[in-house]
Amino acid sequence: MNGGQFEGRPFLLHPSQAFKLGNIFGWLRADGTRRFRRAYIEEGKGNGKALSLDTIIPTPEGWKLMRDLRAGDRVFDENGKPCNVTGATEVMQNHDCYLLRFSDGAEVVADADHLWVTSALRTGGAKGPKRADAPRKGKPAIRTTSEIARTLTVPASGSKHPQAKWNHRVAIAGPLTLPDVDLPIPPYTFGAWLGDGNSADARLTVAYADWAVVEAIKAEGVEVQERAKHSGTTARVILGSNGRSQAARNGSMQARLRTLGVLGRKHIPDIYLWAGESQRMALLQGLMDTDGTIATGGQSELTLCCERLAADAIKLIRSLGFKPTMTASPSVLNGRQVGTRYRIQFWAYANRPIFKMPRKAARQRQEPKTRSLSRGRMIVACDPVPSVPVRCISVDSPSRMYLAGEHLVPTHNSPFIGGVGLYGMMADGEPGAEIYAVAAHRDQAKILFNDAVSMVEQSPDLKSRITMSGGPGRRYNMAWLKTSSFFKPLSRSAGKSGSGLRPHFGLADEMHEHPNRDAVEMIERGFKFRRQPLLAMITNSGTDRNSICWEEHEHAVRVAAGNPDAKDDDPAYLGVPIDDTTFSFVCSLDPGDDPLNDRSCWAKANPLLGVTITEDYLADVVAQAKAIPGKLNGILRLHFCVWTDAEAAWMTRAVLEPCLADFDPAIHHGKRVSQGLDLSQSRDITAKACVVETGSVPVTVIVEGEPVVVEKPTYDAWIEAWTPGDTLAARAARDKAPYEVWVREGHLQAPPGQSIRFDHVAQSLADDDRDFDIGMVGYDRYAFRRFEEEVHQLGLAINFVEHPQGGTKKGKPTPAMIAAAKAEGKEPEGLWMPGSLRALEEAMLERRIRLKTNPVLISAIMSAVTDQDRWENRWLAKERAANKIDAAVALVMALGVAMAPQTPAFDPMAMIG
Repeated sequence: MNGGQFEGRPFLLHPSQAFKLGNIFGWLRADGTRRFRRAYIEEGKGNGKALSLDTIIPTPEGWKLMRDLRAGDRVFDENGKPCNVTGATEVMQNHDCYLLRFSDGAEVVADADHLWVTSALRTGGAKGPKRADAPRKGKPAIRTTSEIARTLTVPASGSKHPQAKWNHRVAIAGPLTLPDVDLPIPPYTFGAWLGDGNSADARLTVAYADWAVVEAIKAEGVEVQERAKHSGTTARVILGSNGRSQAARNGSMQARLRTLGVLGRKHIPDIYLWAGESQRMALLQGLMDTDGTIATGGQSELTLCCERLAADAIKLIRSLGFKPTMTASPSVLNGRQVGTRYRIQFWAYANRPIFKMPRKAARQRQEPKTRSLSRGRMIVACDPVPSVPVRCISVDSPSRMYLAGEHLVPTHNSPFIGGVGLYGMMADGEPGAEIYAVAAHRDQAKILFNDAVSMVEQSPDLKSRITMSGGPGRRYNMAWLKTSSFFKPLSRSAGKSGSGLRPHFGLADEMHEHPNRDAVEMIERGFKFRRQPLLAMITNSGTDRNSICWEEHEHAVRVAAGNPDAKDDDPAYLGVPIDDTTFSFVCSLDPGDDPLNDRSCWAKANPLLGVTITEDYLADVVAQAKAIPGKLNGILRLHFCVWTDAEAAWMTRAVLEPCLADFDPAIHHGKRVSQGLDLSQSRDITAKACVVETGSVPVTVIVEGEPVVVEKPTYDAWIEAWTPGDTLAARAARDKAPYEVWVREGHLQAPPGQSIRFDHVAQSLADDDRDFDIGMVGYDRYAFRRFEEEVHQLGLAINFVEHPQGGTKKGKPTPAMIAAAKAEGKEPEGLWMPGSLRALEEAMLERRIRLKTNPVLISAIMSAVTDQDRWENRWLAKERAANKIDAAVALVMALGVAMAPQTPAFDPMAMIG
């Protein structure tokens, strides 16, 4: 298997890697078979095929640097479709690095082992018949950077090719798939203004022969008024006229241009560059109809005199899947140079019209049936450069490819476990070996399988031995016919019964993403037919403690620790394994380790510390974890192998714990109390939060860039919580939460029944009404109708105000809110989660709120995450059903109510409906 990229080079393993492989494949039983039939390996990502940290990567949210990408981020595949980042390595040092230059001007710095999909346009092979698997002109294959450097050109081959030729061609990416957005100016209109508009206002110069431009603008709903002739052949028009005065007509469109920041400095704002494909195409059509031309041969050209606009136009054209090139030359008027003109040339065919003007669109040719040179770029240099820090990401695109650099160059990644599968098929001495890449869904299983396919396709030795099924990019099986063995992807749904499967190896990558045990059980049921089968499970630490991954993690930890019943004073029991068939390699910290404040524990979770990851890098991410609460859990999980409560926690313990206090709510007897009520029915927790304002403290805030001291209120808060008593034990086991302990200690109430008894909750309001002055109670609509019946039966006169839990709707304002808004000359707004959430965050960060210690509330806060919309309005959410965040939601609503103008008491039945 040491062919292809490793031909003639030793394959060197780090001691931790040698330890894993040496144990799995080198520890034998007395009968000569392998000891281990299962392997569970949990560690952070530390190796990869890497790019420079400064490489810019296009994402659906805009440009990001390679250094900033994390698991869960989105990038684009080679077809322009969004895909997910499934993993990211640490920063790696001292790799051999190369600078790759492409024929369209793109430059990328990558390490020697980074993978690229290239077509060898000139193979340099001998003429005549070739083997079926021999390289052919134009056939794509995966190659490393160092391999490209060695085969950059094909040597001169006689009179036909008197000079060396560039050898490697990389395809142009497809158009980026992005959602449509709300644009301040319709895209074609904006493109036409960028091309022929007056830089100072909303005027546009249009030739009468090109009046189709005006018609296209009108088709977008923009009114156009001709104001004056510019010459006998051209007119000046004003965009955005709507029947009012000329100044108003001009100002409406001009105000939008001013808001975009394009008056006096034409450019394409990001909102247009990252708009939907049809919107970007309309913008390009506006530019091409005004400042573009097309030759009789079909090549298009856009000529601009503004360097920044030209640079933006290049980005726009690339994002639509074209290959533009740009040249600059003097712009001459009456024999005198007056500036520089920028000529952007590219090919576009009739199936994707870049003009709306009929006379120009008519010149677009049909796309040729043979491969067009406009669909690829040549690698024209691959030169060694001084080593720079590099990093790699893995993605879940079917091809494992993603786009890199401002030129949107497709590049590749490949994990290691695929090589283990190839070893099991070819080199493990097992006749008829069946190797399966397993996952819950076939597409997910193909990710790992495609990695193994990539390894084969880059190794001439393996390609000559392995028989592939399916065409390029659509492989579904690899066979080693010599021993009737095969390797294929398999999903849980493809073999629910496990009937007929006789697996030799089962490979389960990213175990923390498996939703259940079905895929693994399907493989292990077939192991009875094999002498030395292997189930290899590879993963990062996760967040779901109800998952198969957590179960395997716990089992692996017990295996590594030995017999859990061993006694210190009985050496005969020490080190006795509880499962002699499982190899476990779990990187983790010890109890009491504090990676945020103690560097000495970092090596426990990072076996390659000092090799592929530096202490300086970990110090940087630790600083981020301390400064940004939302990043803490992700950093602990990815860098320190900590199983966290949530993927990205809303609040950290460092912020929460100073707010916790033991106090008796009775100290506020008779005071005004505001409440939030989060109702549930059968499974969740119903929570009521109470908030009392206790005074104020001075707080320094920044106003218009200057520090200002203001008085802000302080609060005390506490919660009550209920859950169905009849299902308590079952749900405690399922959710892995100590509900029974919380009930026993008085933190959680569990009245009999299989659903929440709302009469108990209503009675608690009656008790509060007796002991406090209830101002308002915020509620979410869910189940409130049934609850209000209980309130009505008790005859309570309490102010209820709707407080939606999400971020898309605001509750109806109360009369007091309306009056307060009118007094300030504002539009009245109801309560909503983003505003209340910000208020609670500020109060906790500024330590202006005391929370009565309650494990139900603490668990809710630590399990909560946030969702947000495109305007960064945020609200609380949970990652899985087992996370109970109801108490935190109730607390947010209660504080929002406490900060809102209060309404005098009235009958709740008058408010509802």
